[in-house]
Amino acid sequence: EGASPTMPAWWISRLLLLPLLLPPLLHPPFVPLVTVSADSISRWGPKTQDSPPNGDVLVRGAVEKVATPNGIAAHCMHIAASPRIDGDEGRASNADSSCELQTPPYSSRRLVVQQVCSSPRLYLVENFASKEEIEHIIESSRPRLTPSHPGTVTGTRYELPIDDDPVLETVRERMMAIFPDLDTDFQSTFRVRRYQPDGSYHPPHLDYYQSSDDPNSKVLVLTIMLYLTTPEEGGETYFPKANSGSGYAFQPVAGNVAAWWSIVGDEDVDKGAGNGHRNHAPGTRDQRTEHEGRKVRKGEKWNATYFVYANPLQAATVRASKVISAR
Repeated sequence: EGASPTMPAWWISRLLLLPLLLPPLLHPPFVPLVTVSADSISRWGPKTQDSPPNGDVLVRGAVEKVATPNGIAAHCMHIAASPRIDGDEGRASNADSSCELQTPPYSSRRLVVQQVCSSPRLYLVENFASKEEIEHIIESSRPRLTPSHPGTVTGTRYELPIDDDPVLETVRERMMAIFPDLDTDFQSTFRVRRYQPDGSYHPPHLDYYQSSDDPNSKVLVLTIMLYLTTPEEGGETYFPKANSGSGYAFQPVAGNVAAWWSIVGDEDVDKGAGNGHRNHAPGTRDQRTEHEGRKVRKGEKWNATYFVYANPLQAATVRASKVISAR
């Protein structure tokens, strides 16, 4: 009741000085933003306020998804600069107007595409699929498996729909990244097979298939097989005519991919393709790709196969990637 009429003005003056008295680590709302380079992320965690390694800039700000120059999506930040810590003494120095951080280990992994045979063209990609992707495919198929052909020994199978399943769509896109220049439409299923140690195997056959006599119709030109389990014994995918008759066998290892063309490529027309005849035409059936699934003698063999249909003449010109990325 007895307050001096000059008190409000006194408090207002003190409040105006308050920002100058705050500790320097409290940032005003107008701290300028630092633009992080597109291919940069902090390995020590952009979503945390943990102390960074010596010499790095402590950052804070909103996380957003950006595209890096190599085409890999990553979580990046628009950040407000904070003082750097120079050594264990905790000395602070002025923040830079920009900072360059490292790509996170979780953004992608590089997968090497190995051409394990040139006659015919066979490819291997190790560690292609993650444990989670493998489990998803198996558990999505297990309750729906039926005998491939009643009375035969080719195991049980299921045509697993791919579309609208993000995990399966990612696996399919990664498969096609092995052959990025192939002009083809996405197929809608994986053929999942399960072979048990009951004498199940797949007899010798060719995957080449043409559904129509129309010369312009698409042909089954490429097979991409993802192994989902590692049998204890047996179950190899064997090509007896490969390597001039000495043969080649893919070992079924969970997570690995085997891929092979069913047609003669334009680069190997002089290598005895097609019944051993030289100069067989590119895009025609390659008899060297006859293969079989050997008997599983111990354990179980699961695989998921993706069949690719395309114009055989265009497909004959396609080369495989050397390296692909898995996210």
